[in-house]
Amino acid sequence: MILRQVALWAALFAVPLGLLSDALYSASIGFRSDFVSLTKLDVLAADPALLRWATFTDIWGYYLPLAPIALYLRRRFDGRSGLLDLYTAAALAAVVIGSAGALVLGAVGPALASGYATATASERPAYKIAAAALEDAVFVAIWQTFDALVLGFFYVGIGQLLRRERRWLGTFSMFIGIDAILAAVFRVIGLEPLAIAAIVVWLPLMTVWFLWLALVALRFPEPRSAGLKTSHAEVS
Repeated sequence: MILRQVALWAALFAVPLGLLSDALYSASIGFRSDFVSLTKLDVLAADPALLRWATFTDIWGYYLPLAPIALYLRRRFDGRSGLLDLYTAAALAAVVIGSAGALVLGAVGPALASGYATATASERPAYKIAAAALEDAVFVAIWQTFDALVLGFFYVGIGQLLRRERRWLGTFSMFIGIDAILAAVFRVIGLEPLAIAAIVVWLPLMTVWFLWLALVALRFPEPRSAGLKTSHAEVS
């Protein structure tokens, strides 16, 4: 019961925090229409704290809420799939690695922006090279490749199980997972426009998924029978 309540509140709090994180990332680059790029150090230097707060809310809006949710779903669907432990491990790996990436970005990114603002013209190219390397490490390698792959695996797998109780929520989960996996594959093979297009679809849908899961699935009480195997009648 406690784990279900923690997962429920985590999903609900993830929605406003995720939206706030998106707004802060956008504000850090002056609300431009393109993706956040650390190479825009001149823009980031206007208020480096925005990037720091964006990464902080990113952790609490996208990554940490997933941990209790994944653990709750692991318990709820216990015994229904031989791959359930792998789905859970994939989600937790994304939480740990993705949060670590956000922490690094929040610590190093603002420092680079502040240093760039006071650097001489001859020093600034070095700052841009460092910023580009940080961007490739966090955005491309961690978030858009590793996280996309393991989260995609989790969403596809858990979506199959959710479909047995909530058809449309399960299908929606699987769609998010497939889109995330495609984003990672496109990144690996160098099709950046397609990768970005997939990411633009994937990220907002994660926020929708948190809210949908909280309102539809997590609000049901724990089944009284052993094993937490809820019948179709209980969840319809």
